[in-house]
Amino acid sequence: MEEEADCQEYTGAPYYAGISPLKVSADLIRVFCAREAEPAIKSYSPKLIVLFLDSSDAIQEVEKRLSRLHAFVLGPGLGRDDFLLNNVRGILEATNAKDIPIITDTDGLWLIAQQPPFIHGYQKAVFTPNLVEFGRLWEAVPTGSVDAKDHSGSVLKLSQVLGNITVVQKGEHDLISDSQQVLVCSQEGSSCRCGGQGDLLSSSLGVTAYRALLARQENTNGSNPLLVAAQGSATTRTSRHMIAPGPPQT
Repeated sequence: MEEEADCQEYTGAPYYAGISPLKVSADLIRVFCAREAEPAIKSYSPKLIVLFLDSSDAIQEVEKRLSRLHAFVLGPGLGRDDFLLNNVRGILEATNAKDIPIITDTDGLWLIAQQPPFIHGYQKAVFTPNLVEFGRLWEAVPTGSVDAKDHSGSVLKLSQVLGNITVVQKGEHDLISDSQQVLVCSQEGSSCRCGGQGDLLSSSLGVTAYRALLARQENTNGSNPLLVAAQGSATTRTSRHMIAPGPPQT
């Protein structure tokens, strides 16, 4: 969640992140958040199971439930409170040990940018940065020189230096790389981006990542399952277009 003073005001991100997987076949959703945000999030839907991230035993409480989690989405509504982020670091260590897919967005990417080695090389991680978040990650790791105009090359390079982590750079066209190749998702979306779209993408990607890994590479035409799962960004773009298409052509 946001810092303590804002916890009750900004609860939309964890709601979007919690409700979207239910739309793409997830069964149960657990939302880990600050205590002050619980009443608002619970009021959105009875399907959202809310647990606290800012308690002294948060790491232990989340660890108890990791065996029942198929994917972990980090970032939407997280905020940058030091105590909460320290708990998140402990939870990430436990999640890595359980070999659970981790989809990281927004403030989760900010946390990773402060300590890039923390999740370096975790093969079941997917980062979903926008242009600003991508630039922050780029500056945080030794990427070397790449033509600033070569956007595909930059995404490929960042994926490689992060230890072959799958990267989905959101933009006018989404660029997706698993360090070996770059796919371009140019599916038509809306004429402008609105708040919450990144939360929808990252959380639904948690479901597609789990299912793609479950299918394994021999069932994805030899492609990296996470690369295939990340192409699910087209679903979000298509939904945006259906709800808010661009202006009519004349």
